[in-house]
Amino acid sequence: MKKLIFSLVVACVFLPTKSWAIKIDQIAGAVEAVAQSSDKSDGKAGKKSAISFLGVEDEINKVTSKLEEKVNKITDKIENRVEKYEKKLDAYEQKIDKVEKALDRVITTINSLDASQIQKYIAVAKYVAIAVILLLGSFVILLILVFVQLIRVRAMLAKAKI
Repeated sequence: MKKLIFSLVVACVFLPTKSWAIKIDQIAGAVEAVAQSSDKSDGKAGKKSAISFLGVEDEINKVTSKLEEKVNKITDKIENRVEKYEKKLDAYEQKIDKVEKALDRVITTINSLDASQIQKYIAVAKYVAIAVILLLGSFVILLILVFVQLIRVRAMLAKAKI
C-alpha cells in the first residue's frame, strides 16, 4: 500500500500539465479507490483502478521504459568491461603459466647438475664477466681518447681562424 501511494505521488509529480490541487485530489481519490477495492480483493485490482483513475498509466509506462533502457545500457557497459578485464586476466594467466614452465625447466636443469658441473659453470661465468668488464673498460678509454683528440682539433681550428 505504501509503495502504491509513493508511486502515485511520484507519477503525479511528473505530470506538469495539471495543477497541484487537482493532483492532490486525484491522489486522495485514488487512495480511496484502492482502500475500497482492497477490502473486496487482494489489492491488485484496486491498484490498477487507481492508476487508471489518475490517468497516469501511460506516463508510468513511459518512465519505466526509460528507466529500463538506462538500466540495460548500464548493464551492457558493465558486461563489456567485465569481458575486457576477463580477457586481460586470461592473458596474464597465460603469461604466468609460461613463466612457471620456464622456471620448472630451470629448476629441473639445476637439479640434474652435480656440484662439479655447477662449479665449472660458475668459473666460466666469472671469466666471461671479467672479459666483458675489460672490453667495456677499453671501450671507455677509447672514447675518452677520441674526445680528447676532438677537443685538440677544435682548438687548432679555432687558432687557425684567428
